[in-house]
Order: sequence, then C-alpha cells, then structure tokens
Amino acid sequence: MNEALEAYRFDDAARAIYDFFWGELCDWYIELIKPRLSTEDGADKNAAQLACRNLVSVFEASIRLLHPVMPFITEKSGTRYMTDSRR
Repeated sequence: MNEALEAYRFDDAARAIYDFFWGELCDWYIELIKPRLSTEDGADKNAAQLACRNLVSVFEASIRLLHPVMPFITEKSGTRYMTDSRR
C-alpha cells in the first residue's frame, strides 16, 4: 500500500486497504474471535477482553489506513468511534 501511495496510485492503495478490511478483518478475523467474545457462563473473560482490545486496535489502524483515500468518511466514523469508546 505504501508503494501505491508513493506512486500516487490511489486506486491500488484503496484496493489493498479494501481487500484487507473486508477479506482479512471482516471475513476471517472477526469470525475467528467470535467464540472468544462469548459472554456465556464459564467463558474466559480475560480472553474475551484481550480479543476485544485486539479488534479495537486493528479497527483503529484500519481507519488510519483508510483516511488518505476516504478522509470525510473516516473523519466522521473515527470521531464517532473515539467518542463512543471513551464512555
């Protein structure tokens, strides 16, 4: 992605970010951690908290990656997310 941005190939950079966000984060990572996020009796609360913190970190990094190609959308969602997460 950095090479694409340095070469002003915003379409390639956007495609790489899109592929990561939907292909890796949404399709795989979230599906893999769903069992760890369970709040049922006997569930490991520490594992759930760790999985949630990791997901938040990856989401924040994804918003930063998206910002150069979608500044208005990421500004709005990032501001809303940061406000909600501080509650």
